[in-house]
Amino acid sequence: MRYTVNDPDYKCSPFTGMTRRHWFDAARFLLEGAFTPVHTIDDPLVTPAYATLSEEEQAHHRYEGIVRTAILAIPLINEKPSLTIRGFSMQTYFSNWFLRLTEPNGKDTALTYEEVRKKRPNAAKYQQTVESAMLCLLLHDAKTTIWEKYDKKEKEQILNFVEPYAISTTGNNNWRFFNVLMLTFLKENGRDIDLDMLKNHLDHLMEFYAGDGWYRDGNYFDYYNAWAFQTYGPLWDEWYGENPYRETIRRNFDAFIKTYPAFFSRTGESILWGRSGIYRFGCTTPFAVAFFEKNPPIAGGLARRIMSGCLLEFLTKEALFQNNIPCLGWFSPFPAIVQSYSCPYSVFWLAKAFLCLSLPADSAFWIDTEQDAWNGIQKRRETYLPGPGILVVNENKSGMTELKSSKYFFPCDPQHLQTVYLGNYARLSFSSSFPYDALSAQVNSQQYTLNGKVIHTIAAVEKTKDVLYRKGFWQFELMRREENIDLADITVDYGTIRIDRLKVHDKPYDLTLGGYSIPVIEGKQAIDKLDDNGHMAIVIRTKDLQTALVALQGWDNVDVQTNHNKNTVSETSMIPYARKSENKQYGKEEFLITVILTKKGEEPFTQEELNPVLNIKSGKTVSEGCTLDLRDGRTISVSFDGIEGMITL
Repeated sequence: MRYTVNDPDYKCSPFTGMTRRHWFDAARFLLEGAFTPVHTIDDPLVTPAYATLSEEEQAHHRYEGIVRTAILAIPLINEKPSLTIRGFSMQTYFSNWFLRLTEPNGKDTALTYEEVRKKRPNAAKYQQTVESAMLCLLLHDAKTTIWEKYDKKEKEQILNFVEPYAISTTGNNNWRFFNVLMLTFLKENGRDIDLDMLKNHLDHLMEFYAGDGWYRDGNYFDYYNAWAFQTYGPLWDEWYGENPYRETIRRNFDAFIKTYPAFFSRTGESILWGRSGIYRFGCTTPFAVAFFEKNPPIAGGLARRIMSGCLLEFLTKEALFQNNIPCLGWFSPFPAIVQSYSCPYSVFWLAKAFLCLSLPADSAFWIDTEQDAWNGIQKRRETYLPGPGILVVNENKSGMTELKSSKYFFPCDPQHLQTVYLGNYARLSFSSSFPYDALSAQVNSQQYTLNGKVIHTIAAVEKTKDVLYRKGFWQFELMRREENIDLADITVDYGTIRIDRLKVHDKPYDLTLGGYSIPVIEGKQAIDKLDDNGHMAIVIRTKDLQTALVALQGWDNVDVQTNHNKNTVSETSMIPYARKSENKQYGKEEFLITVILTKKGEEPFTQEELNPVLNIKSGKTVSEGCTLDLRDGRTISVSFDGIEGMITL
């Protein structure tokens, strides 16, 4: 099972062939798969595991299955009320199930607030809050095709179900938007609401803003900025009408959309980064949301090109589908990115991207000719966002994008709940073409591993013309900071030169630096170990992909770690790495200098590409830094002087 673009329109969409018609086709394709378990109109959208679940878990799965799949269906129903999927009227099916889910004490209820509170009286929040908010947004969108067809009693049933969730406790992050959406729906339908409560939620949401279009979602910067803050905020603003938050919401959205295209590869590929990776191309939703404004802050052809490219990155892969729906994973099942709050139909949060189908056919989003998102990039483009502490690099030669993040913190305590997210954030760099491996004991992709521990916190420092400075911690406590590393990245063709200063007090230690993980596809791989004037290198080539790690200074040796069942692309994957061990308590200090490169295609790296550094000039002391003469003509000095007064989280 996979999606195919039938009869592509390369005149309007010269890069993807995708037009509004094809997006409708893709939505139908996903709905056909989602409705596989439905044999009668009374059947919910669930997987075979549903029968083994508890009553509360079944309610959760039912609610997510119906509501999240409805995100796909509602735009199609609005366009064509007579639409059928597998012989079932979509209008009838979802109208019926919205009532069944909100019926108190009904056998198919999603559980009222009172029922959930009885089962878990001490819980801080409930999943029903999420789905109830989306139900409100969908019913607002389907006002004429579903909502207005309910009688007064049916409407009251839904409003009565939603209201307790709207006014109850919620998460102090993007979840506040769920209460905002529910309160707004209640107000729209004649219920008196506490306007101070609404304002409180919105005030707190706006206070998460960090700059450059990015909100901090609790403790993180990630795609929740895209599919939550920069989706719900603008949509709510258009829905509610004149409000005191309008200027702030629009200003922040415009700042975000200005640089967000840089987060995708030349073909529109997204980057596996942050929690909830199973939502995949849902991260492109703001590109559609932009066109609900009268004056969109982005060109239609550019927005559609990225969205269509990202959609095709996933839907064209057969391994994506399990039980005929996108699996809990990335390109294939991948437990390392699945959070405890996810169930099989959770993946349809990706359907938010199909909000574009609610745009009229004559919207610039649909009629503008697709644009090359990388037009004008000569060598590479670096986009640095001080607010979230993110550097995005678009490498023109490879067409790939790298994302280098900071300003995240995870507790040292491995039992802490947040630690389960560690591998989704704690990387030196993320790539659009080289998804990371799940964490392991000694060697990890794009990570320094010290005595079996990975860096769990990276602080931002600054970005100069040529150098990105950050600081990583294996141990970050108020009274102890004895295991940390100063990080400096210099971008070169196909990758990065790392110049890092290790600050570990206690010896002995064993340290590894992993490069990018490379999937072994169809059993094809070649490994070259090179030694050129003391510069040790590992080059790994598999089908259509290559990566290299070159140790220029400070390392004992280089090697390859082979992993099994830790990568989303293939069963077997490999990580080139460098290793350093130190036994002497107070020994020689020097910079760790490493080159990490990635490339597509079969043309091997040249010697010049593998050796971008012509000369390294070290100061009299490590504190004085070093200067690199590069093959591309640049001379770059790296110094960590004063870094302790510059770090920000």
